Amino acid sequence: MYPFYKGVLIALLLVCPIPLRGQIPAGSQAPDPLDLSRILEDLETGNLDLEAARLYAQALEKRPAQVSAYPDPTMRVLIQPWPVHTARGVQRSQWQLEQPLPVPGKRILRRRIAELHTQDAELNVRALRLALMNEAKESYYELYRIQETDSMIGSFQALLRSFEEAATAHYEVGAGTQAAILKAQLERQRLDLKREQLAAERQAAQQNLARLLGHTDASAFRGTVTTSLPTSLPDSLQLLAYALQHDPKALASVRNVQRAEQQVALARLAFWPDVMVSVTYFDIAASKVPPSSDGRDALGVGFGVRIPLERASLHARLQETRLGRQRLDTSRRALEVETHAHIQTLISQYDRLQRQIRQFEETLIPQAEAALEAALSAYTNTGGDFFDMLDAERTLFSLRLDHTDTVVAILNTVAELEKTIGVRWLNEIEL
Repeated sequence: MYPFYKGVLIALLLVCPIPLRGQIPAGSQAPDPLDLSRILEDLETGNLDLEAARLYAQALEKRPAQVSAYPDPTMRVLIQPWPVHTARGVQRSQWQLEQPLPVPGKRILRRRIAELHTQDAELNVRALRLALMNEAKESYYELYRIQETDSMIGSFQALLRSFEEAATAHYEVGAGTQAAILKAQLERQRLDLKREQLAAERQAAQQNLARLLGHTDASAFRGTVTTSLPTSLPDSLQLLAYALQHDPKALASVRNVQRAEQQVALARLAFWPDVMVSVTYFDIAASKVPPSSDGRDALGVGFGVRIPLERASLHARLQETRLGRQRLDTSRRALEVETHAHIQTLISQYDRLQRQIRQFEETLIPQAEAALEAALSAYTNTGGDFFDMLDAERTLFSLRLDHTDTVVAILNTVAELEKTIGVRWLNEIEL
């Protein structure tokens, strides 16, 4: 190789490095950063599904007062078209006011059941909020992956142009082959297709963030994305204990068991009769009768009970509520086991991905950089193969892409763990 072209190639390689973290090209203005914390705050106030869930929970707050109220009294009027003669006079009508009185304890149990149902709705709001936040985090981290990948592709394409220029210069003086030029062009054009795909993926992620925040315009989500990885995670047993106290699903399973216990108690009270009290006024017309006949303005007080004769039906209902309580308690324990297993899986996945990150940063990428340096030295000093140099550069580029994918996988793993234990961020928990 001629010394002049050696110098040109080396200079081009030096000014077109591939960054590990998506550097902004010189001379260009970086867009405003896109803050994930602000996105999550806006989601809480802007998401329409979350607002609908809140309204449903607020509506259920009005139910305990309804189900625990006394039954409405009944007013009856009996008109007698054919007069009934009494010792005091003609009886014209009867007026009766009747009030049912449930067995003591029924109203309290119904109120408690309704209150637990209201708490379930509030927990559903929290669970939905966590799920939506996790989805927003995934879209945000997807934007990070696209941003880093696109930046590395842009730098790699610039480097390929340098390769193409150097290969063209060699070919024009008879020191190289046309295949090297075509290979560099093909590689650069293939990356153009990849950037088009990334553009579509970026638009989809931005549209998803806009939907989650209740927006119709995704232009607000075009800023730069920054992330940081946690250095360590708490112990799985500590996380499980925290999840059982704060995760909405775990709390809802406990509430379900409590509500089932109240339903069992209510089914037991169904064996006792409800009481009915009434007051009846007899309307009797005035007439000329002896003073001893004092039947006018007669008033009667009545008392009745609802007789629960269908004992088989009541026993079946009681057995049904007991079995329902056992089922919910089993589901609660199954959820604890599932949550524990899921937390352990996420921690194992996090540890595995962290080992991969260290392997990329401490072994694979440094070795690929050394291999590229050796191939570049061979190409510029001893007439080494152009394709070996290109293959070494492609290997380093691929490893850096894999490094970015692994970073995003760690971020998504941590986000799933945060959703599982019921917090927005891991640093919020107090163990």
